[in-house]
Amino acid sequence: MKVESVESLSTKDLWVSMIENCEESPLEVSLLKSSKYMWRMFSAMKFIRARLPTEDTAGLVEFDADDFSNPEHAAKVWMGYRKQGKREIPKDIEDVRQFFEQFHCDSVAFGERFSPACISNMNDKVNAYNLILAGLVTDKPGKPVRGGRGKGKGKGKGRGKGRKQDWALDEDWRPGAFFKF
Repeated sequence: MKVESVESLSTKDLWVSMIENCEESPLEVSLLKSSKYMWRMFSAMKFIRARLPTEDTAGLVEFDADDFSNPEHAAKVWMGYRKQGKREIPKDIEDVRQFFEQFHCDSVAFGERFSPACISNMNDKVNAYNLILAGLVTDKPGKPVRGGRGKGKGKGKGRGKGRKQDWALDEDWRPGAFFKF
């Protein structure tokens, strides 16, 4: 298997990684169990942020600190606890509070599920990246090139029946549509 460094990945690859790992992250379970996916998601977000024009980064999650206010750092530390076989993160509420301040989450308590409002705030921060990245994507108008994939209709008798189109907008195309819990 070929291993690539994160720096060599395209912004689109990082974007896909961010979305997939956000979807996989079991936030409603625990920070420890979700740490691997959160670290992957935050790492992708950090590299995406570095590639965005400065004027587009206002309000996005910050990754500059070397403490728990940097969500990538926090997730990496918690992932380390998980790799050591620990069953829970140390109960240093200040570290956890620093992490959740990035997402404007109130009343964080150990042993309790995340509030729906907190999960929604975290999703909003991820979706801020989606909105910016989607705004940078251009779709140049033009006719399809011959020989390219069409919309799955095929040629000839009985070909292509029941295939979906290669691409279509979902009916639920709005901020937050990607990350529903």
